[in-house]
Amino acid sequence: MPSLKQISRADAKSDIVLEFYKRLFGDRDPVAEPGTATGTPGDWWTVFANAPDILEHAIQGFRVYRDPKRKLDPVLRELGQTRAG
Repeated sequence: MPSLKQISRADAKSDIVLEFYKRLFGDRDPVAEPGTATGTPGDWWTVFANAPDILEHAIQGFRVYRDPKRKLDPVLRELGQTRAG
């Protein structure tokens, strides 16, 4: 359980937050009905929704990593993150 407040769908005012709530949680409120399709609780997204500009910055970083132009195989990248973490 996160230490910071989670932002429910009803309290989310930012377009970027609402867009990603829709992508990840469909029509559900991720605070009332947590969980993503990959099995994570999804609370990272609901906590980062406290700072929509920071959430957007993180999302941009994810896009860079997933860009097909990246030379490092995603499986190897994941192994590096696991080892470093």
